[in-house]
Amino acid sequence: MLWAEAANETALRNSAVTDNTAITIGRFGERVFSQIRRFVVVRVNRQSHYVHACAISTYGGRGATKWGVRASEHAIVYLNGSQPAPYPGEHERGLTKDPLRVDPTDPKEKMDPASRVRLGKIYSIEWNVKVRDIGMIAATDRSRLMKYFKEEQSEGFEPDNEFEDEPTIEPQEAYRQPGKYTQHFDYFPATMQPFSSASTQAQYPQGSSPYSTQAQPSYDEPEWYFPATMQPFSSASTQAQYPRRSSPYSTQAQPSYDEPEWKYREKPQK
Repeated sequence: MLWAEAANETALRNSAVTDNTAITIGRFGERVFSQIRRFVVVRVNRQSHYVHACAISTYGGRGATKWGVRASEHAIVYLNGSQPAPYPGEHERGLTKDPLRVDPTDPKEKMDPASRVRLGKIYSIEWNVKVRDIGMIAATDRSRLMKYFKEEQSEGFEPDNEFEDEPTIEPQEAYRQPGKYTQHFDYFPATMQPFSSASTQAQYPQGSSPYSTQAQPSYDEPEWYFPATMQPFSSASTQAQYPRRSSPYSTQAQPSYDEPEWKYREKPQK
């Protein structure tokens, strides 16, 4: 098939020395390298209508001996009726995989003896592009092909489990991690420090606060209930702390909470 990709620096340098017609000027003035390339399909996605394939290259007729090529991820491909031809030095560089035979669709099909399939890199190819059928990997070599392909897919990549050892923090526990989750502390003024415990009732007595030594409104009663000039109750129950008809705000007797206020009004003098 006709394959096009952005021209790399090596192709640009070579085009400056030779008249390389494979490099053309594309959109935005960028150079595009295009050539007829052969692929071996290793995976088919019928739901999304594309395939994964590995490219066959000759590396300028040098096979896996070309500088910069990792020979261990390659395998020799050859047509049925011919013999695989490993090049001197390929085995020493790591080309140890068994050759893969191709049964050609056309008996007149030819393949360069330097053809090597790179199993460590995959290409995505859509179903609706123009291709030419060359043949099929021999049935006796297909299981070997997939074994090599799966082995090479995990080679060379950085580990993707760098966060596996990090503990998972539940949402309700997030505000306990001030170094990581700071959005919860937007509620606190800049001069205050957040609570060091999830429960203020467990750490601070009812009616007190970690930010002040003065008594604070009870958590059982709304703050607006207490006038600004008064100190709030230090207990949720006034009956338990103050005698009946008394108040924390005054030394005078107050109406009982159990009897109506009009009962304690002074009688008019005669």
